[in-house]
Amino acid sequence: MKILRAIAGLMVAVALTACTTTDAGSATESKDTDTSHTAPEIVISPLPDGAQAPTFTSAWASEFEAAYRGSTSDLQRTILADETITDQELAALQDAFTTCLSSRGYTDISFASNGGFSERAPAGTSDDDENATVQTCEDIAWGSQGGLTYGLYFEVARNPARQDESEIMVACLVRQGLVDPSYTAEDYVSDSASGAPPFDPASVEFRECNANPLTAGTR
Repeated sequence: MKILRAIAGLMVAVALTACTTTDAGSATESKDTDTSHTAPEIVISPLPDGAQAPTFTSAWASEFEAAYRGSTSDLQRTILADETITDQELAALQDAFTTCLSSRGYTDISFASNGGFSERAPAGTSDDDENATVQTCEDIAWGSQGGLTYGLYFEVARNPARQDESEIMVACLVRQGLVDPSYTAEDYVSDSASGAPPFDPASVEFRECNANPLTAGTR
């Protein structure tokens, strides 16, 4: 079983949650018993040389352009072109990933609400081979560099206007009662780097802020 790697745009928050095991840690692998499957030929359709990316203008424009230029399928490019990734389009990306893994003999593929996923590899699959297959299917279904298109859905949903990460995290921590109102964004960055914050990164309240910094603690 594997957990999706942390989304690149959330590194400040992830730095404090790496010591926990629910979202960022690894889980025990489980293997299927069917060893007869042979993987089909891998097909990737990258952006043709010289092709132009659309003009993106949102707060996430640079990430959409990077995802478009690193795309590996027409599906990804169609999804990215209007600078919006809908729930239905997310499902299409997950279906593409599931199809890729299933064609290689993987089963029990499921997705968590935070973007993580789990899968069952064929019996006898080594860790290295499993990791390589998962990475290959991420590249095929979600784009190069760790699946940029897939990750963008969660980054944009978490922080649509791309407000300063440290500032929205601190505002949430204050709402959740984890820090005093005098705690600053600079304090948060420093504590993230040192790994010694004045709150418990494993607490439910912090994890709520990490997942939804704009809405956690508002009800």
